[in-house]
Amino acid sequence: MVPVLFLLPLFWSGKAAWLCERSSVAVLDFYRYHNVDDYHSLVNRNLGDALGEFNYICQMHDTGLYKHKLLSHWRVSVNTSWGPYAVCNQLLGRRRCWGTLNGHVGRELAIGDTGTGQCTANSRIGSWFSFPEEGQCPNGQDVGFQGCTWGHAQRVRTISAACVLDARGLGQRCNGDTAASIDAATASILVQAFAPSGCRAFAPPHVVDGAPPPPPPPPGQYI
Repeated sequence: MVPVLFLLPLFWSGKAAWLCERSSVAVLDFYRYHNVDDYHSLVNRNLGDALGEFNYICQMHDTGLYKHKLLSHWRVSVNTSWGPYAVCNQLLGRRRCWGTLNGHVGRELAIGDTGTGQCTANSRIGSWFSFPEEGQCPNGQDVGFQGCTWGHAQRVRTISAACVLDARGLGQRCNGDTAASIDAATASILVQAFAPSGCRAFAPPHVVDGAPPPPPPPPGQYI
């Protein structure tokens, strides 16, 4: 069943802005494809679940730039009352997110119509997320403290994108009908690439706020 939405008295880009009516806190896994020098933070950045981020990687695959890129696995405590997805990028030397709602983590369907999938399962294609700076919890504080929406961010492991796409063969799934070739099995292979027995770690694990890492989600749960 699709979660019920509730309307906030805020308008963004000419449209009413909504939050998903869940209001629970969960520890979830996220993934990010990025430049070599950008593995240290997820503030004002876009990430995906395993399926969603691999769909994004496939969109970039034909350029061949992946050979010089990295993939990072993050584990984060989040308020799952998702807000609208916000595009995060660098402008005039500073990273920003456009279209956030009161600091809530944004969410949308990984590919397809922009702005859809905020509160739906997205189990076939995956989801993309935005992590606005204004929603980040102060160091050591739990989600909900003074209204913060995400925190205890732990970068579990960073690996080479080439290892995932070439050595583990996932690049072959980027050819042809992307949506049809990327499935739960693909997500599983991607997740396994981050295991100690998988691709070589580029940098050691890192906890952003110095707090102990949260427990992992149940096996097989991606988001």
